[in-house]
Amino acid sequence: MAKEEKRKLKNKPQNDLKKFYTYSLKRVYKKTEEGNRYRSLVALAMIGYKARIPKEILQKDFEELVKHFNKIGSVFHQKEIKKALRAYNSKAEKTRSEVLEEYFGWEFERWRAKAKAN
Repeated sequence: MAKEEKRKLKNKPQNDLKKFYTYSLKRVYKKTEEGNRYRSLVALAMIGYKARIPKEILQKDFEELVKHFNKIGSVFHQKEIKKALRAYNSKAEKTRSEVLEEYFGWEFERWRAKAKAN
């Protein structure tokens, strides 16, 4: 196998994780309810760690989310961002999708697709 092919194979899972982070971020805007807002930031921090999203980008994404949360519900404090970013660590590698779904308060689309297929 050529070096270029090996690089593509190694990068593919990382690209998938980045797409998964983007997908999850978009769904948080649409689907996350008031009781799951902080935990959704924690879940995004975990996914961000797995996807190797720089912490600075997560911080900016979280700040935009907090603005959105404050427009649609009760006040969500900026200090929650710092607390949620604590989940951006090596323990995130072991976090299962079921835990992330619980934190978000909604299921990932792939589960629905599998259920319809069966």
